[in-house]
Amino acid sequence: MQAMLKTRESNFELLRIFAMFCVIVHHSLFETNNIGYNDSYNIGNNGIIAVFFNSCAIIGVNLFILISGYFSCKTPIKNIGKLLIEIICITIVSYLIGGIINQKFELLDLIKLIKWEILHNWFIVSYIMLLFSLPLIEPALASSLTIHKEIKTNLFKYRLKLSYLDVVFICSSILTFFYGFILGILNTDGYNVLNFLYIYVCGRWIRKNINRFQNIKISNFILIYIIISVLLTIYYISIFNNSGTENDSFKTMRYFGYNNPLIIFSACTIFCFFSRLKLKSSLTNKMATAVFGVFIIQGIPSIAETWRFYARLIFENYSYIGLIFYDIILYLICLTMSYSIKKSLVLPIINKYINTINHVFKL
Repeated sequence: MQAMLKTRESNFELLRIFAMFCVIVHHSLFETNNIGYNDSYNIGNNGIIAVFFNSCAIIGVNLFILISGYFSCKTPIKNIGKLLIEIICITIVSYLIGGIINQKFELLDLIKLIKWEILHNWFIVSYIMLLFSLPLIEPALASSLTIHKEIKTNLFKYRLKLSYLDVVFICSSILTFFYGFILGILNTDGYNVLNFLYIYVCGRWIRKNINRFQNIKISNFILIYIIISVLLTIYYISIFNNSGTENDSFKTMRYFGYNNPLIIFSACTIFCFFSRLKLKSSLTNKMATAVFGVFIIQGIPSIAETWRFYARLIFENYSYIGLIFYDIILYLICLTMSYSIKKSLVLPIINKYINTINHVFKL
């Protein structure tokens, strides 16, 4: 069992691919102007469909962090260097490609773009902060300490047994859901390192308790995922349609935030579904290494301007079904670009970086 847990089978690599597709769908739905990110929520233009699709796709970011927590990160500082190399290389090449498309190139703009990706892109900044935090929290998560507590009442007697990880999971759940999502203190919407730390803990907790879920039919995870997506749709519409609450991007991100308990639970159910799949595919494993590059490519301003324009055009002519097919094509193009850049440029530089680190610190 331990060997299986330590080996990243193709099922988890397929999960990475699926997670990034969710991110693409989530971002493309902005262009419908129906879900409240770019404009006010609009139920009149099939807004309910948009909200349901977004409810299904909003789990993408949390899935990535769950994977990190499940497998843990053994060398976080080294991984920060690898991450920065990938960001810089893919940003430069993607900017050049975008410059060819739009016939515009400014060296200063490229420098500003790299600076923005590293210092202001909320996902990248939060993930780097998570990696910096891991040397502090990993010892607690790996602790074998067990807490025993006997609870006695007039009606029953119960012996409670909790691992240190269970305690961390329970306490961080209270901080995330009650103080964060409900009260809006610090972790108001999940777009921050505090939420990443919690999702990381969730991933580790799932790994420790994975055997508890073996009796659940694999199809039930999909059923739960669909039910939660419907509940999220009803919840969102109830807030911004039936209650008369005025909608804006801030409130959308607040109520549809990554720290929403339903969104986190939805991500966990899909994670458990993929963990049960039996799949071995070299192609899947290769392409999964390029999914982070897709995130960078689709966010390059010159490229984003182009794909968002066509997303609006496709939506106006072919509605949501056309938009989903467009997302698939866009994803395949970006994934192919990312894989080519990583194989030809990023990996050779990363290998030299790792060899240098190993030589300097005699690892």
